[in-house]
Amino acid sequence: MGDKELKENIEKIKQLLTLPDYDKIDAGIELAVSLEEPKIFETLLDGCSLESSRPKLNEWLKKTIIEESKLNEYPTGYYVLLALLLNAPIKSNIDESLKLNNISELVLKKCYLQTLPYGLSRLTQLKKLDISFNDSLSDSKSDLSKLNHLDLLLDHETLISAEAIANPRYKINDLINNTSAKENITVKYKVNVACIYRKK
Repeated sequence: MGDKELKENIEKIKQLLTLPDYDKIDAGIELAVSLEEPKIFETLLDGCSLESSRPKLNEWLKKTIIEESKLNEYPTGYYVLLALLLNAPIKSNIDESLKLNNISELVLKKCYLQTLPYGLSRLTQLKKLDISFNDSLSDSKSDLSKLNHLDLLLDHETLISAEAIANPRYKINDLINNTSAKENITVKYKVNVACIYRKK
């Protein structure tokens, strides 16, 4: 692929990825994957990384969250970053922290997520996933039960106690939005915890 064609494809993909529509974003990811060109992912992920297991956005992705000092109605930047890193070719020259085999913990706290992207099962080394404080998060496009090494999935509203972590109660393939689990955990540990799922 020549430089001109590469640039045109990157702009076309970026246009899809910046739309406030998850289906259009997924279409942009599919297009990027279909072109089988690592430089596309390298360009789109340039400046991105995981810092203390939390995604750090580059400038164009930040604009999908906040523009002109205001939170966008549909802030999708973190979803886009996740989808890109989950689909980046193995040989892509991206930040080491974004390479799938290097991710053992992922903190997605307050990332404005409404859904989790396809492909989370590719995080074969993931042991801890924190999706706390994503008020609109209601489902996942990935089957979380396929994360074979995942020990702990957190979705809570405040700091959890050591006792709560030490007493696993729920299997990882329980629903993220399990109302019964929320009620039982809140009563049992007397802390304002939404969900704690741990493998038995």
